[in-house]
Amino acid sequence: MKIFFTMLILSTSLVLMAQDVEFKKKNFSTEEDFNKAVAALEAGDGFFFDGNFQKALPRFLEAHALNPNNGLLNFKIGACYLKNDDAAKAVPYFEKAKSIDPEIDPKLHFALAQSYQANKQYKEAIDSYQTYLNGLHKTKRPSEEPIVQKQLDICQSELQKKESSQATEKPDSKTEETIKETKLDHSSDVAIIEPTPTENEQTVKPVEKASAPVSKIETSQTTTQTTKPTTQATKLLVNETRTVSTTNSTTGKITYRIQIASMSTQASTLEQKKLYSGTLPLSFEKVGEQYKYYIGDFGSKEEALKAKSVCGIGDAFIVKFVNGKKS
Repeated sequence: MKIFFTMLILSTSLVLMAQDVEFKKKNFSTEEDFNKAVAALEAGDGFFFDGNFQKALPRFLEAHALNPNNGLLNFKIGACYLKNDDAAKAVPYFEKAKSIDPEIDPKLHFALAQSYQANKQYKEAIDSYQTYLNGLHKTKRPSEEPIVQKQLDICQSELQKKESSQATEKPDSKTEETIKETKLDHSSDVAIIEPTPTENEQTVKPVEKASAPVSKIETSQTTTQTTKPTTQATKLLVNETRTVSTTNSTTGKITYRIQIASMSTQASTLEQKKLYSGTLPLSFEKVGEQYKYYIGDFGSKEEALKAKSVCGIGDAFIVKFVNGKKS
């Protein structure tokens, strides 16, 4: 009986640890902490839903310091890191959100898979892509399955390369003994040889470079293109949006575009049609290792918001450009 009650207490503790803590006054030690947390959360949401993930992140982290167990907040922080090309930092927040509520957002498993993939955790990425694919509604699966399957194929290929490379580099027991004997008998003749990077290690890091306040990675090679891409691509995560870009030629000119997608590879002509089949011009720019797609190029935010409301892409968001460069 004692064992039974002990197990019951432990299981109850685990449930409490995974509980989603809402931003309500009763969940904070002081009213001051509650007010600070809510103010930071609201400020972060304002930037987040405006597509400014770089500015949203520090406000979300401020709220997180006061309430680290809110599922949606953890998801948003992960999304900001992923949008800011820092997959390594995104992973623990997505994992925390998943542990609190696996259904906190429809894109959670896809976002987590993208983070794992960019972090070269291919086994975990495959599992998360499969979970996302299996959870898709039958009306969405036909359009999204090719995109997810493409990433699954990439992960499978990279995983095979990684395992093959590790198997090739690992010496057998006889080789290890020979090396030990050589070091013992000819220590003065031994030269240290630096290991050659494997093929997988030489590949360019996928999506994740830091641009959040913690360790921002350079994106100086960002280029804006108006020609249609030719290689396949994948839709990237969360509140991602699809947008088009046209280069501004007037100095100091401010325009607004609607971002509709962010991908780790360049989209083919067929994939572009799947991303957007409307009348607005579609364009993209490469930021780090990500291809960001936009529709339209508007002179005011009001025009952009109006176009966004009728573009048919629910998770699209507005991005501000100054002289053709993302602000």
